[in-house]
Amino acid sequence: PERKNRIPDEEQNWLTAYHESGHTLVAYFTKDATPLHKVTIIPRGQSLGHTSFIDEKEVYNRTVSQLKASMDTAMGGRVAEELIYGPDKVTTGASSDLQMATRVATAMVMVNGMSEKVNEKCPKQTSQVP
Repeated sequence: PERKNRIPDEEQNWLTAYHESGHTLVAYFTKDATPLHKVTIIPRGQSLGHTSFIDEKEVYNRTVSQLKASMDTAMGGRVAEELIYGPDKVTTGASSDLQMATRVATAMVMVNGMSEKVNEKCPKQTSQVP
């Protein structure tokens, strides 16, 4: 549900709009990124905005290129904040994006053996795929 008790001020709305636009632009221009569904800066729950994607079909396997695209898209919001406001003005709003990108990268290496530098002989035994 929409959060009505705390309405972000204009500055926060702009920051959120830039952040969500970063996700949107990276997804739009990145090969193998999941297609966009919608973007909003209407606060919901703990989030001030959200970018959602279309899952065209149930995905059982993802390629390295698709996984890298998902990490790029996740970090697009933080990059947009840095480009607009500078490196010292990046906010904590990107923390969940960073966590998601880290989970994908960790699973790529530790679960799926998708690394040239890490021994691919013994990935962690789990069925989780990001």
